[in-house]
Amino acid sequence: MRKRDPNAWFIPPDMLALMGLPFVLVFVGALYETVFPVIYWLHWGKVLEIYLVALGFGVIGAVLLYFARLSLYRAGKFWTVGPKHLDRVRRRLYWLAYIFVGVSVLMFLALKSRL
Repeated sequence: MRKRDPNAWFIPPDMLALMGLPFVLVFVGALYETVFPVIYWLHWGKVLEIYLVALGFGVIGAVLLYFARLSLYRAGKFWTVGPKHLDRVRRRLYWLAYIFVGVSVLMFLALKSRL
């Protein structure tokens, strides 16, 4: 059994959870400030503007996904699924691309519900 360093800090897990609460509140507040205006805009916005923004998000997501998987395409791995064969930087780009595509799909669904 290892001896614990007497100078090392130890913070119990329940205290860590309580210390993380302000960060969660700031995140929820920032989400509230960014998401609700977008929902309001989707409710009252013009249909063509919503369509073009959703299309732009989809195109940006597709381009990011292409660049994230470019190393796999060069290696001849066209049919791999998921980011497990990507390095760390390209894996982040992969997930960012899927975020853009997901926002695009949600906006298209919101547009469909308006029509």
